[in-house]
Amino acid sequence: MKLYFTPNSNPRLALTYARYLGFGDNPDLPIEFINASTIGDEGRKAAQSLTPMGLFPILQENDGSVLWEADSIACRLSQIANPGMWVTEPDLLPQFVRWLSWCGQHLNKHGGEIYFERVVRPHLWEGDMPEDQMNWHLSEFAGCLAVLDTEYSDKDWLFGERLTYADFRVATILAYEEPAKLDLAPFPNVQRFVARMKGLKYWADPFAGLPA
Repeated sequence: MKLYFTPNSNPRLALTYARYLGFGDNPDLPIEFINASTIGDEGRKAAQSLTPMGLFPILQENDGSVLWEADSIACRLSQIANPGMWVTEPDLLPQFVRWLSWCGQHLNKHGGEIYFERVVRPHLWEGDMPEDQMNWHLSEFAGCLAVLDTEYSDKDWLFGERLTYADFRVATILAYEEPAKLDLAPFPNVQRFVARMKGLKYWADPFAGLPA
């Protein structure tokens, strides 16, 4: 099994989650982690050709089958290593899907724009996002953080005492709190949640021990 990743947000999430589940450490969960940023143009193009989107992360199983998109990969990794991390109970599944959808449509949509503007764009080209557009993303992102602050006010994880992939998904963009200069100060419960995530193995540095 191979997991192709890059340092960007969704590939980072897939790598973090895989390593948290024990892939690469547990002898029963062998995997090859491949940093697509360091394998050269030909290697990267070969990996990109595995999927119609040509984007990372990419999971290639031993039988040659391929999955792309971080949530899909996380689902498969959960099936293999820890099914309880991917909520399937009929009464909880709709809530689980809601959080994944909300992240894509709201939290990470706006947080991702802030991340791109402050972390990625400076390495690619000059110029800034129009100020009114940036202010809109900042305002919408703050609204999302307020939702999370309320949600985490009386529990450690979205499903109470049970850590699930939904928490990893919610925390995806929050991993860039410092480089993206995300203002979490008004949201103490979110700050405590981020601290709990940092206490999980590999969350703070999913690249630890991997070839540069």
